Amino acid sequence: MARETKKKEPAEIILLPEGRLINNALFERDQFDDKSALAYKAEIAISKDDKAFDDIIDKLYAAAEAAGLPGNEKFTVDGGDVACGIIDGDEYAKKRERLGKPADAYKNHWVIRAASKFNKDGVEGPGGIAVYDEEPKAVTIQNQGVVYNGCYGILAVTIGVYTDDGKGGTGLPSTKFYLAGFQKSRDGERFAAARDMSSVFKPLGKAAAAGGGERRRRG
Repeated sequence: MARETKKKEPAEIILLPEGRLINNALFERDQFDDKSALAYKAEIAISKDDKAFDDIIDKLYAAAEAAGLPGNEKFTVDGGDVACGIIDGDEYAKKRERLGKPADAYKNHWVIRAASKFNKDGVEGPGGIAVYDEEPKAVTIQNQGVVYNGCYGILAVTIGVYTDDGKGGTGLPSTKFYLAGFQKSRDGERFAAARDMSSVFKPLGKAAAAGGGERRRRG
């Protein structure tokens, strides 16, 4: 008699509270260095005043405890040693200020970084993750400009659990976020405006001829 195999349940997709998109690689995969794998990424800052964030922490604890995290352990956000994928924006802002980098967007915020090597079709490759505008209508690589660093939106993530047994690790079940999708909720001030470089260049070819752009010789 054939053995019945239990079908693996898909991971629960969780919607984070609205936050400000700080950095993103939603449409094309990026990598930190030559040794890291290509992945879609998003970094979002969520206000510490948003009480809905408590539900996210509860879900993280539930996942870690199901994997064997002792009840007396605390996540880093509580002053503990267990990694959870949440960054204290105030502490991170201090580091950036010491390096002379802009930091205001991180202050009084929780920061979450999520990544995935899979595109919107669940394939490890190009094509971008699932991204939507306010309506929601799909945002593709052709009109990706509607989503930018500085706008506000909602990240869809799943929670992953791993054992922190690397160098200096705790050896305890820890959590991280996998990127599943993003919906823009409203506009915000862009972090980096594109510079207009048109004044640096001169007309070439037909454009130069039409404008009488003949170089004058020195006498």
